[in-house]
Amino acid sequence: MKKIICVALLFALVFSCCSCGGEDKQYVCNADDVAKVQIVVLDNFIQGKYSYEYTVKSNIDEIEKFVSRLNSITHTSDEDKAKKIEKDNEVIRIEYNNGDFDLINREAQRFHRDGVNTDGDYIFDKEQFELLISDYSAKVEEVKADEKPLDSFVGEYSNTSIFRRIAFIGDSLSSGEFETVAANGSRGYHDMYEYSWGQYIARKNGLTAYNFSKGGMTAKWYINSFANEKGFWDEDKACQAYVIALGVNDLLGQNMPIGTKDDITAEITDSSPFISYYAEIIRRYKEISPDAKFFFVTFPNEGNHPNIDKFEGMIDALYALAEHFDNSYVIDLYKYGPVYDDAFKAKYFLHGHMNPMGYIYTAKLVDSYIDYIVRTNPDDFKHVGFIGTDIQYK
Repeated sequence: MKKIICVALLFALVFSCCSCGGEDKQYVCNADDVAKVQIVVLDNFIQGKYSYEYTVKSNIDEIEKFVSRLNSITHTSDEDKAKKIEKDNEVIRIEYNNGDFDLINREAQRFHRDGVNTDGDYIFDKEQFELLISDYSAKVEEVKADEKPLDSFVGEYSNTSIFRRIAFIGDSLSSGEFETVAANGSRGYHDMYEYSWGQYIARKNGLTAYNFSKGGMTAKWYINSFANEKGFWDEDKACQAYVIALGVNDLLGQNMPIGTKDDITAEITDSSPFISYYAEIIRRYKEISPDAKFFFVTFPNEGNHPNIDKFEGMIDALYALAEHFDNSYVIDLYKYGPVYDDAFKAKYFLHGHMNPMGYIYTAKLVDSYIDYIVRTNPDDFKHVGFIGTDIQYK
């Protein structure tokens, strides 16, 4: 992305970023006054406008830490050795809250103050300066050998954003459902989709998300009537990815049998187990979007849950489904996510469902997990941009 920096060749005697005192003057930047820090490369100089276009290499999030390191770099002031800012220089661009800015190269600087510009004459230590640039320059993403899916939450855009349309298939916890308790003890359940973790993921990553979900949803209900009534099989709603988070109402609410891997291919009947209906959902969406990616979300870890056998059985079923169907992956929150203990629920739950912060936290979990899956399986996702198009890419 190219932008423009005004660098009119004017001179100022004093600027707020630094203290000047002859040979002992030092460059000092006050992080409290800084709005933005970037590492950029200067491109073409625009004659008549006294401006440079520039290409952003990195946006610095840790402004205070970065500025502190920059201020600590050993440097001297030497008019004879200092150079002039010019095209192709890689520079640190510091933009202040009032619109002023600094362009800092190891051997050349330019400072903009109140519409007036001047060149600096600082010489920064080569090793320290280049190390700072290297530490904050954008790098090819690497996966550490011992990295686990949720070792950290992904920031800014995640690799989930490679999908432009995602459907989230689930129950109340996929629907942003809030629970109320009246004075007489009666409970109310309210699906508020804008608070769903799928919509938080969509807003963060600039993608379109469909909530193919409803409080109380089961895989059987979804197949037998719900999806058809809502038009969720319509081809104009075909997606590049489907995130399926079903099972709570099926296994814990209706005590439905889980089934085995042999039931994945069995014909659906009214007495079919959970895994059969789940598999049918996948098959139906594969007919609509053959190359779409599927992500199956496990139950979270609730510690010593009385139905631990169902938790473990459901997880085994999802791994069996991921093995059976291509382009399918398990988001194993039970193994890699947090424990939903009393302390967790006190912070993130509202009665039996999540509160707004809980849905945001779940969005971070799922978004970061999908990002991890993409990063660890790059060959699986390099053609995602063609899913849903008429372009032949295989």
